[in-house]
Amino acid sequence: MEDQTKRIRRGTIAPNGLIFWRYSKGREVWVTPEKFALKQSQRDKSWNFDNREKCREAERRWRARNPEKAKEKVKRWLLADPVRAAAHIANKHHRRRQRTTGRGVTATEWKAIKTKSGGRCYYCGSVSRLTMDHVIPLSKGGKHEAWNIVPACKPCNSKKGAADPEKFAATIGRLLV
Repeated sequence: MEDQTKRIRRGTIAPNGLIFWRYSKGREVWVTPEKFALKQSQRDKSWNFDNREKCREAERRWRARNPEKAKEKVKRWLLADPVRAAAHIANKHHRRRQRTTGRGVTATEWKAIKTKSGGRCYYCGSVSRLTMDHVIPLSKGGKHEAWNIVPACKPCNSKKGAADPEKFAATIGRLLV
């Protein structure tokens, strides 16, 4: 005949308020509700960590089925912990920028780019202090590499922003060659 305790389900509450917990190695104990909640949390975290991809995929499916609830969940999270939320957002932008930035531009390459342009702004031709302008903006998938950099004066670089260089040149009355 089977032992009576083997049929008790994990989480069963006894009349004295204790909760049944069964360990994976077969050890069975009755624990307080606080300890049960802690053990359950640790167990869930451990399972979630071991099954990260399953959890992410389940979350993606839930967000696709419940877009309004998902937005509400994010709003609640942002309001509940604004400091952590701000750090998360900053890191998200940093990670995205890192993925798209490329290998970078060395000082030698930047000097060669300025020399090639004759020390003049690519857009207006002024000889004022030059800044690096990304022909294809980083925000639109451009890389921070020498082939994507042109010298631009601060006013032109600021006015251009993330605009297409040909459209920007046309707005200031210049033709790019």
